[in-house]
Amino acid sequence: MNVPFLLSYLGYVGSGLALMVAFMFVYERLTPYRELALMREGNVAASLSFGGALLGFTLTLASSAMHAHGWREFLAWSVVAGIVQLAAFAMVAAGFKQIRQHIENDNVAAGAALFFMSVSLGVLNASALV
Repeated sequence: MNVPFLLSYLGYVGSGLALMVAFMFVYERLTPYRELALMREGNVAASLSFGGALLGFTLTLASSAMHAHGWREFLAWSVVAGIVQLAAFAMVAAGFKQIRQHIENDNVAAGAALFFMSVSLGVLNASALV
Protein backbone atom coordinates (compact mmCIF):
# COMPACT_ATOMS: atom_id res chain seq x y z
CA MET A 1 0.00 0.00 0.00
CA ASN A 2 1.22 3.46 -0.90
CA VAL A 3 1.12 5.32 2.44
CA PRO A 4 1.74 8.85 1.04
CA PHE A 5 -1.11 8.34 -1.43
CA LEU A 6 -3.41 7.10 1.34
CA LEU A 7 -2.55 10.08 3.55
CA SER A 8 -3.16 12.48 0.66
CA TYR A 9 -6.48 10.79 -0.07
CA LEU A 10 -7.57 10.98 3.56
CA GLY A 11 -6.50 14.62 3.72
CA TYR A 12 -8.60 15.60 0.71
CA VAL A 13 -11.63 13.54 1.77
CA GLY A 14 -11.45 14.83 5.34
CA SER A 15 -10.98 18.41 4.16
CA GLY A 16 -13.80 18.00 1.65
CA LEU A 17 -16.18 16.76 4.33
CA ALA A 18 -15.21 19.60 6.67
CA LEU A 19 -15.68 22.12 3.85
CA MET A 20 -19.09 20.67 3.02
CA VAL A 21 -20.21 21.02 6.63
CA ALA A 22 -18.84 24.57 6.78
CA PHE A 23 -20.61 25.43 3.51
CA MET A 24 -23.92 24.03 4.77
CA PHE A 25 -23.60 26.09 7.95
CA VAL A 26 -22.75 29.32 6.11
CA TYR A 27 -25.33 28.80 3.35
CA GLU A 28 -28.14 28.19 5.81
CA ARG A 29 -27.15 31.26 7.84
CA LEU A 30 -27.05 33.53 4.78
CA THR A 31 -30.33 32.48 3.20
CA PRO A 32 -33.49 34.12 4.58
CA TYR A 33 -35.00 30.82 5.74
CA ARG A 34 -33.78 27.74 7.61
CA GLU A 35 -33.61 24.88 5.14
CA LEU A 36 -32.80 22.14 7.64
CA ALA A 37 -35.79 22.97 9.86
CA LEU A 38 -38.05 23.16 6.79
CA MET A 39 -36.72 19.83 5.49
CA ARG A 40 -37.49 18.20 8.84
CA GLU A 41 -41.08 19.33 8.28
CA GLY A 42 -41.12 17.69 4.84
CA ASN A 43 -40.63 20.84 2.75
CA VAL A 44 -39.59 19.66 -0.72
CA ALA A 45 -38.74 23.15 -2.00
CA ALA A 46 -36.25 23.69 0.84
CA SER A 47 -34.73 20.27 0.18
CA LEU A 48 -34.27 21.04 -3.51
CA SER A 49 -32.76 24.44 -2.76
CA PHE A 50 -30.34 23.15 -0.14
CA GLY A 51 -29.47 19.96 -2.02
CA GLY A 52 -28.74 21.84 -5.23
CA ALA A 53 -26.45 24.28 -3.45
CA LEU A 54 -24.59 21.45 -1.74
CA LEU A 55 -24.29 19.46 -4.98
CA GLY A 56 -23.08 22.50 -6.93
CA PHE A 57 -20.52 23.24 -4.22
CA THR A 58 -19.34 19.63 -4.07
CA LEU A 59 -18.92 19.38 -7.85
CA THR A 60 -16.35 22.17 -7.66
CA LEU A 61 -14.65 20.52 -4.67
CA ALA A 62 -14.31 17.30 -6.66
CA SER A 63 -12.90 19.09 -9.69
CA SER A 64 -10.55 21.09 -7.51
CA ALA A 65 -9.28 17.94 -5.80
CA MET A 66 -8.48 16.51 -9.25
CA HIS A 67 -6.88 19.61 -10.75
CA ALA A 68 -5.47 21.75 -7.94
CA HIS A 69 -1.74 21.90 -7.43
CA GLY A 70 -1.79 21.28 -3.72
CA TRP A 71 -4.01 21.56 -0.73
CA ARG A 72 -3.93 25.38 -0.48
CA GLU A 73 -5.19 25.75 -4.03
CA PHE A 74 -7.90 23.20 -3.23
CA LEU A 75 -8.98 25.35 -0.28
CA ALA A 76 -8.91 28.54 -2.35
CA TRP A 77 -11.17 27.02 -4.99
CA SER A 78 -13.56 25.82 -2.28
CA VAL A 79 -14.01 29.43 -1.19
CA VAL A 80 -14.71 30.40 -4.80
CA ALA A 81 -17.23 27.54 -5.03
CA GLY A 82 -19.06 28.82 -1.95
CA ILE A 83 -19.24 32.33 -3.37
CA VAL A 84 -20.57 30.98 -6.68
CA GLN A 85 -23.33 29.10 -4.86
CA LEU A 86 -24.32 32.20 -2.90
CA ALA A 87 -24.40 34.09 -6.23
CA ALA A 88 -26.69 31.38 -7.66
CA PHE A 89 -29.07 31.92 -4.76
CA ALA A 90 -28.97 35.70 -5.26
CA MET A 91 -29.74 35.37 -8.99
CA VAL A 92 -32.77 33.15 -8.44
CA ALA A 93 -33.95 35.23 -5.49
CA ALA A 94 -33.87 38.30 -7.74
CA GLY A 95 -36.23 36.51 -10.15
CA PHE A 96 -38.53 35.21 -7.43
CA LYS A 97 -39.70 38.14 -5.36
CA GLN A 98 -40.35 37.05 -1.79
CA ILE A 99 -38.21 33.92 -2.15
CA ARG A 100 -38.54 33.24 1.56
CA GLN A 101 -42.31 32.88 1.31
CA HIS A 102 -42.02 30.71 -1.79
CA ILE A 103 -39.66 28.26 -0.09
CA GLU A 104 -41.44 28.30 3.28
CA ASN A 105 -44.77 27.65 1.48
CA ASP A 106 -43.13 24.68 -0.30
CA ASN A 107 -43.29 26.19 -3.79
CA VAL A 108 -41.52 23.36 -5.58
CA ALA A 109 -41.00 25.49 -8.70
CA ALA A 110 -38.93 27.99 -6.69
CA GLY A 111 -36.98 25.15 -5.03
CA ALA A 112 -36.36 23.54 -8.41
CA ALA A 113 -35.19 26.85 -9.89
CA LEU A 114 -32.67 27.17 -7.05
CA PHE A 115 -31.61 23.55 -7.50
CA PHE A 116 -30.98 23.85 -11.24
CA MET A 117 -29.24 27.23 -11.01
CA SER A 118 -26.96 25.93 -8.24
CA VAL A 119 -26.08 22.71 -10.05
CA SER A 120 -25.64 24.49 -13.39
CA LEU A 121 -23.24 27.02 -11.91
CA GLY A 122 -21.49 24.23 -10.00
CA VAL A 123 -20.91 22.28 -13.23
CA LEU A 124 -19.70 25.41 -15.01
CA ASN A 125 -17.41 26.30 -12.11
CA ALA A 126 -16.08 22.74 -11.83
CA SER A 127 -15.37 22.44 -15.54
CA ALA A 128 -13.48 25.75 -15.57
CA LEU A 129 -10.84 24.30 -13.24
CA VAL A 130 -9.08 22.23 -15.88
